[in-house]
Amino acid sequence: MDFIVFCFPESFGNILKFASFVLFNDTQSLSSLSELGADNTKGMRGCWFDRCKNLQTIIHEEEKEARFGENLEILWISILPHLVTIYKVNLQVLNDLQYKVLQKLKCLFLDCCPKLINIYTSSLLPENVEVLEIHFCDKLQTLFEHEKPTELSLKKLHLFELPELKSIGCVFPSLKCLKVEQCPMLSEICPPSTQPPLDLEVLKVKSCNKLVTVFGDNSLEHKFHEFLKGRSSCRGTKTLSCSRTCV
Repeated sequence: MDFIVFCFPESFGNILKFASFVLFNDTQSLSSLSELGADNTKGMRGCWFDRCKNLQTIIHEEEKEARFGENLEILWISILPHLVTIYKVNLQVLNDLQYKVLQKLKCLFLDCCPKLINIYTSSLLPENVEVLEIHFCDKLQTLFEHEKPTELSLKKLHLFELPELKSIGCVFPSLKCLKVEQCPMLSEICPPSTQPPLDLEVLKVKSCNKLVTVFGDNSLEHKFHEFLKGRSSCRGTKTLSCSRTCV
């Protein structure tokens, strides 16, 4: 059962719990997805927030046994002018218990969220996310706040028009598709000494003026020529492009 929701009356919760995919379009009554309640979102597999002007955070929980969105696999967020963070969670809760929030999330799409600064903190790194696409987030500075680079299971990463992005903060050994465009402040994609993903099929880098390394210690220019000569260690690479402003 699917629903398109334009407002959220209190009585709607009893119906929402039977929905698998939900679109909230121009909904003004929500400030966070958590307001829907954990019980009402148990069956939800996909959720899309579009033009919800008052939405400031997606997850806002302080309860020690919160299990919000435990079965959600797809989360699409677009044109949210006041979204500041994905998670606003009591850190004591995270330290005391295994916090089951969006643990099954596989695909995360973010588009036009001008106040968003970061995606994940160190306590909430995604374990199962395979697809991450981020477009037009003007203040986004980092994807993953973490002291040491962590390996994630991402297979597709697409970053587009992120003028303040300076770091990513993780490595992706399972990556198959990497596209980075219009990120002028980004200097590296993966930390030094990082090996290229063996199954990488698509690599596209465009208009990233400060980018000097993609994988490991080699410069982007050197890595680009390795790809052209067929000597790259990325055995499955099928598509490669790089603009002059990157090298």
